[in-house]
Amino acid sequence: MTELGERSFVCGLLCGIRLRGVTRMSYTDQWFSECAHAAFKKLKKAARAEAIEINFNIRPHFIHGDSQVAIRGIHANQAIAPFEAPYFDGFNLTISESDAHRLLEELPGSLEMWEKVTQAFLETYAPQRYAPIRT
Repeated sequence: MTELGERSFVCGLLCGIRLRGVTRMSYTDQWFSECAHAAFKKLKKAARAEAIEINFNIRPHFIHGDSQVAIRGIHANQAIAPFEAPYFDGFNLTISESDAHRLLEELPGSLEMWEKVTQAFLETYAPQRYAPIRT
């Protein structure tokens, strides 16, 4: 069984989002945690079918709404999604589409799984339709 950790989960999300043509996203701890939680629920279902063991959990705080696991994941992926100074209220997806696709292929799970996970994230971020991941 293959394992998937929080850093790889957020990396897969960011790559999937980049492959939808998104290059900038706003960021607040609570907002990102809510979206990551929606994507995590989808991941748990999809991972069972692909024999992937998830070694983390995302649970937004019952008062504040943030998740330390989701926040650590975004901070661990600053190489592909650096925060914008001076307010750090958004980040740019600086990774190219070809590199995003290559990274997704290296992560556990199929491209279809990551597409479902990314869709769950984006539907929570902005309830509108996004184009499928470009291959």
